[in-house]
Amino acid sequence: MPMKTEQEIMKNWYSSEFPLLSICCATYNHEFFIEKCLNGFLMQETNFPFEIIIHDDASTDKTVNIIQKYVKMFPTILRPIYESENQYSKGIKIYADIIFPYIRGKYVIFCDGDDYWTDPFKILKQINFLEKNKEYSMCFHPVYIKFEEDKSKTNEIFPSPHYRKYNLSLTDLLNYNFPMRCSIVYRWRFNNKTELDILIKEYKNINIGGDYLLSLLHAEKGNIGFIDNVMVVYRKHKNGLWYNLNNTKTNEFYLKWGIKLINLYQMMEKRYNIDKSDEINYIVCKYIYTLLDLQDFTRLKEFQDLYPELYNSFLRTNLDVNFYQLLKLLLKYFKFIDIFLPEDIKRKKTVRSIISLLKLFKSINTKITIIT
Repeated sequence: MPMKTEQEIMKNWYSSEFPLLSICCATYNHEFFIEKCLNGFLMQETNFPFEIIIHDDASTDKTVNIIQKYVKMFPTILRPIYESENQYSKGIKIYADIIFPYIRGKYVIFCDGDDYWTDPFKILKQINFLEKNKEYSMCFHPVYIKFEEDKSKTNEIFPSPHYRKYNLSLTDLLNYNFPMRCSIVYRWRFNNKTELDILIKEYKNINIGGDYLLSLLHAEKGNIGFIDNVMVVYRKHKNGLWYNLNNTKTNEFYLKWGIKLINLYQMMEKRYNIDKSDEINYIVCKYIYTLLDLQDFTRLKEFQDLYPELYNSFLRTNLDVNFYQLLKLLLKYFKFIDIFLPEDIKRKKTVRSIISLLKLFKSINTKITIIT
């Protein structure tokens, strides 16, 4: 439990109609984590008012009970949003669609309910930096990544030293998404609701509340500041959203995020006039192979219709290999050839030869099976 009362937290705050900072927290089934997360917010030493907007997405454990307990103790600081039905599963964007309209602060920070802060002066350091340096639109710090269950993996500090610099820009961010969202304080650019509505409509196929796009849109307005203190622990655990990126559930990741990532990179190409073809092609390959492995031909056809150029590029890239690699590829997906290979591709000499060869093998194997 927090050591200070609400009155003790607020005693040094200057008087203001609105908070200077909005802390936004999304939770779902975080009963084992949420207290530590909230305590990290409430231990902050500041001379300015802040609010905590906490959204629970119809948790099925005791998360809501814990939040309600804190709301009773900190009714002025905490602004809870409770759902009776899970919104994320309906395709609702929790931050952009639900939390953003509640934001009142000049500055905004996001921290999910399974992460936590370790420095009681975290937000004071970051807000002071942005208040003194008007040319910066956001600032971040390194994050300690902690693997909760997988002891085979080593805890680490993110980002790498290469990106721990004091003066970074949009150009750096376009190359790599180096600041973790839980470490960033934004000089919020969306206090103008009209601008937010326009961007949400323009990028309806991309999650504007996602950390990369949100950072890009803010980096358009100024430089990116850095404070060289580790002040947040980012937990990686089996129920975490991004945990499965590099484990046995990789297919699930690309099924859920593949199209969104393609849309994001295409937006970056258009908005910033840069080349993200390598990233797009990588995601396309992962996505299509996932659909083939799962025999999900409905989504494969949808992808062909929505992104014909990307699909044809995938075929050209993956069929323009040596004979052995092509044989392996077509052998693996032989029974789906008529579904995923267009007629013009099947008429290519090498492809036609391999298909004929595989049909011959299949015919021979069928005859042997009948005889035996």
